[in-house]
Amino acid sequence: MHYTQTTSSGLRKPITRRGRGGSFFSNNRAFSFVSRTVSGYDYDDKNSKAQQDEQEVLRRFLYLFLVAVGVFSLGRMHGYSGVRGAQDMYTQDSAGVGSTMYAATAVESKVELGRVKQNNILDNGVKDTICNRRLPFDLSDTTTWPTPQSPTPLYENTNDKGAVLIKKDGGFGGFATHISCFFHAYDVAFDNKSDLYITKDATWIWQMIFPMFLGPFGVVDKNEESRKLMEDILGITIVESENDAKLEGKEVIITAANGLYWSRTQGLTSTQIRDHRNSILRKLFRHPSDRGDEDENACSAINSLVGKKKNENLVDSKYSVVYLSPKGVRSYLGKLNDSTGHDHSATLDMTPDYVKSILQPLDMLQSDVFVIENGEVDEEVDERLFNDADLSAVMQKVPDEVRHVGSSVYLSVLADVFIGNPVDHLSLWIARMRFALGKKNTFVFTEKKTVDGEDKWVSYVNEENYLELYDRTKLGQWMA
Repeated sequence: MHYTQTTSSGLRKPITRRGRGGSFFSNNRAFSFVSRTVSGYDYDDKNSKAQQDEQEVLRRFLYLFLVAVGVFSLGRMHGYSGVRGAQDMYTQDSAGVGSTMYAATAVESKVELGRVKQNNILDNGVKDTICNRRLPFDLSDTTTWPTPQSPTPLYENTNDKGAVLIKKDGGFGGFATHISCFFHAYDVAFDNKSDLYITKDATWIWQMIFPMFLGPFGVVDKNEESRKLMEDILGITIVESENDAKLEGKEVIITAANGLYWSRTQGLTSTQIRDHRNSILRKLFRHPSDRGDEDENACSAINSLVGKKKNENLVDSKYSVVYLSPKGVRSYLGKLNDSTGHDHSATLDMTPDYVKSILQPLDMLQSDVFVIENGEVDEEVDERLFNDADLSAVMQKVPDEVRHVGSSVYLSVLADVFIGNPVDHLSLWIARMRFALGKKNTFVFTEKKTVDGEDKWVSYVNEENYLELYDRTKLGQWMA
């Protein structure tokens, strides 16, 4: 059994190791670059074993060093921003979090809080418009919110000696699973009635936040003002390290990303979890990463694509987004179907008839449809959509120059219609973000119903009832 070091009471079993079961996530060395394989190894020969171990350590060190140098060189050559590593890894994120590989060590020196490329402070935040797209309520006025504001943290701290700490580790999976890991940390803090702390070098956290909010990283000055704003929005305390004076005398539970992914609170209801996530997301969306060059500006896809084909006004132009997932996620479909009690095969098949069945009743068949491809998608699915007689005139792919995680998320979240699938983590988080912002016409959990004598695909969650997105009994490992 692995134990974590705490600041006051020696070794303590980590709370985030609970409930770990066998699944496709079972390999928690998600960021391991070298697999140990020993051929003809004599386990009775101690000298041979020691030599093998020394050689293996040397091989791993040289490999990681070369990978770090290579990634850094590529980043310099292509003009990547400080968080481009996080932006790239979204393309491989799916239910299979263990498959995502990226050189975390190569980018972390660029992503540490405190490094500044341009002197530009954050403003007071947007209210009812993001990327020139209108919202149905004012983000700055909690009395207009469709669901109540939730306190952050989720509790009144009754354990002044307790602390839950997120520190530097290799992360777990990719961009979207890191969002889940981050929010699960609040649940661990709730269960322990302790405050949540994050170290400045907890790279996977900042790689997840800055492409979407309070950035882009190299454009917004990470000074004391922006740090305080982040602490206020997230309800956290940012510390230098686990030895920070703010943690002195506290019993610290050190959480790892892979453990956070699997942790489940028993003390919060689906409504409490929804209201908490909604509150934080609404506060974060007041500070979109809408500055910098098009390869890091979260609004770049919207600014360059929406309305341009028909020369329409950006604010009033209507469009839809169809989200295609990697081929590999289909192998996880059965487990989700069993959990939810619905067959979600159609969301992965994404046939032209399925898409048209959703768009036609909304009078959206004549408006732009942007296709976001998360990784290596099924070519047959892609070709069917672009070759369909009714869809081919409106279907568009997002060009590479404006296709990164921030722009893809914002294009999807602010669309008039979003058609995704519940197996893909990023697709699910886009749905949650849309509901938090009051966006209608989100089709992720769907079922076929007879409407006016015709079979139609409809969403069985809507703006009034979307607790399914926060129901741990139905979502299991897809839980938010």
